[in-house]
Amino acid sequence: MPGDHKSGRAKAKKKNELIDRLSDFIPKVMQLWLERVRKELPAAKAYDKNELYDTLPVFLTEIAKDLSLEAEEQRTGVQTRASVRHGEARARLGDYPIEQALAEYRLLREAIFEVLEQEAPIPPKQRHTIQKALDLGINVSAAAFVHIQFLIQQTTIDFLDFISRVSDDIDTAPNFSIGLSRLLRGFHREFEPKVTTILAYNSQDKIFDSGRTIGLTEPLASNYIEALVSSNFAPQAIEARNLVYAADSNAIDSKLGALHRQLGIRSVLRVKLVSRGRLLALVCFGFESEQHLSTLELTRLQTLAQRFAL
Repeated sequence: MPGDHKSGRAKAKKKNELIDRLSDFIPKVMQLWLERVRKELPAAKAYDKNELYDTLPVFLTEIAKDLSLEAEEQRTGVQTRASVRHGEARARLGDYPIEQALAEYRLLREAIFEVLEQEAPIPPKQRHTIQKALDLGINVSAAAFVHIQFLIQQTTIDFLDFISRVSDDIDTAPNFSIGLSRLLRGFHREFEPKVTTILAYNSQDKIFDSGRTIGLTEPLASNYIEALVSSNFAPQAIEARNLVYAADSNAIDSKLGALHRQLGIRSVLRVKLVSRGRLLALVCFGFESEQHLSTLELTRLQTLAQRFAL
């Protein structure tokens, strides 16, 4: 029937217009979502736009693609992977409650419908497609979040066991020097850097006067310790207020920086061991990859600094 053909063409035209609107308005949807997330979710205020956006723009792009397909043709694989990564990323932040992570999808739904319906109503079938994708996102993201939380809890248990074992090694050491050597081995096994170094601090002369390293052979090990002790790296550690802080290996002075490039070290983490306000030693980890400390990793290193500085 001619009327049926016209009706079908009209529906197809509306559907294509909706697809184009969602594709074109993704930046606007994300901006509105970001404003509401920062307003309504306290945990989000500590993170920048890119950290919050994460995989959600990909998720929206896939919804737009699904709008052009019939239900049996729709593919949820990319949406699922995007939601898995979103849930895992929020869980790894350490201070982002699951309730707020899932509330992001509610705010995303509100932003999608509000932006799209500024021009025209969303047909029921397409509204259902969008809602179904968001429901899937919530379920998958929640499962991923819980899974990562479980792994973090298990890691924490293992880490506390590590602290207990290394503490016993230090407590039974006949002197401070041997205790530092045992601590060095424990650190190196636990964090798996390319190089781990401990520098003992002489508070009377205000210098690092001895050190040990794992990961290098002689004479490179001695050259590395000498470069650490004589560099601006050491006085910066004395002045720094934080127990744990990172350094760009390329920003360190020329001799030590040249050694880092020779060894393929791209980033350095430093942990100060302080007892009753007095610096005892400095632990330096040299990594071959860039290290971005999550809240969990920072907490672990802070625990180390506090536990072994008593």
